[in-house]
Amino acid sequence: MQSVDNQALTSQYLALVEQTDPAGDGRGLAWESMERGSAWALGHPAYFSYVPRLLNRTSRDQLAAIAETTHGILEKVIRAYLDDPAFCTLFRFDPRVHELIMAPNACPDILPYGRFDCFFNETTGQARFVEFNADCSSGMNKTRESLLADAASAPAKAFCEACATESDIDELFGGWVRDFLDLYAGACENLGRARPEHPTIAIAVCLDADDVPLGELAEYARLFAQAGCACSVCDVRDFAFDENGRLSCENPLQGEPLRAVDAVWRFCIVVDLLAHWDECQPFLDAMRTGDIPLIGGFATQLVHDKQLFALLREPAVQALLTPDERAFVEASVPFTAFLDSPNLDLAAVKADPARWVIKPTDWYDSIGVYVGAEYSPEEWADVVDRCREQPGPSPYLVQEFCAIETTPVVPLYGTAADATASVQEYGCLTGTYVHRGRFAGLYNRLGPNALVTDDAVCIVSPTLWCD
Repeated sequence: MQSVDNQALTSQYLALVEQTDPAGDGRGLAWESMERGSAWALGHPAYFSYVPRLLNRTSRDQLAAIAETTHGILEKVIRAYLDDPAFCTLFRFDPRVHELIMAPNACPDILPYGRFDCFFNETTGQARFVEFNADCSSGMNKTRESLLADAASAPAKAFCEACATESDIDELFGGWVRDFLDLYAGACENLGRARPEHPTIAIAVCLDADDVPLGELAEYARLFAQAGCACSVCDVRDFAFDENGRLSCENPLQGEPLRAVDAVWRFCIVVDLLAHWDECQPFLDAMRTGDIPLIGGFATQLVHDKQLFALLREPAVQALLTPDERAFVEASVPFTAFLDSPNLDLAAVKADPARWVIKPTDWYDSIGVYVGAEYSPEEWADVVDRCREQPGPSPYLVQEFCAIETTPVVPLYGTAADATASVQEYGCLTGTYVHRGRFAGLYNRLGPNALVTDDAVCIVSPTLWCD
């Protein structure tokens, strides 16, 4: 059966917004729902769209193929790094990072979860990647809460009566908990010991990250508890590791004190560990032993660090891939180079600002990202020189700027203007979640300017899959 066009689905929904909520009262109620929820950031509820992103089965199949192909490529890169010392020399890692990557880990999957962010063209089914996330791949709770806020509205109810819809919320939450416990069972088998009936799980975070989503993690902790586990959220600096090999946390950020941790879900990124290296040593010493399964091991840093974009076309990486995978990289990964590379045509980068974006290899939330289109040629030349001369905590990359794909939204910012806000075309960054190599859902971040993830104006939108 042929899928309904995505644009037609969105037009149908927008017509229902006009018909069922002409005064905009439902928008205020949706915002109040978001205020009552747990998806808060920077002191306010997450901004979101009153209109979900509506995608048909064809788009779902395309996105699943994109996500799962990407996962397969990234697993090959990780495996090559772990197995081949010569391959390691391609990467510019702090020696401490290399040591962590090579630490033993009983988890049976080397890339158990991730979120791969791209601009997805709904007409062609093609993707252009912006970044790969494998550590602290968040956003699930914003998606969940915005879906709940929209679902109670009159247009959503009318649309769902007329069209069969599904979401990925169960897969993103309950599905990940089930996968985590399967991975833990596999790790216990690899370590030659029985899995405890009621294991103790620590979700390891670092509060110096820009915005640790504790509301999100509280939902996961609740689901772990339902599955028979003790689970608490702990800052990596608050762990203790004793001579008996016991990892504990007496002062968790959420949950009860943990006397002996059986497994860790790493929700902190390596750049934050480096910033607090000495304070993290008890936690890191425990992980170095390999005796406590780490779900989301340090080897995933190979994926999280953006220098991988500059290396995917290197002969040593290309040799790992099938012809189809090499074609996929060529089509979906924008040209990327180290900004200090002697082979980079620096004059060409300075001459055409709109073609380029500069970003650090290892950071998050658009920190240190410079979009050339937002600068004059003179300003851009200064940015290029400054980033080359003062690279900061991680080297800078220059990357071909990807054309932004847009989708209609009705943005809600919690102001009086929400009630009469018109439909707008926002750029949409599509994050594809992957659990154990399987496509698990989407995270949509949208914004009105070239930096789609600008916190001041960026919104989220839930996804509804439509038949």
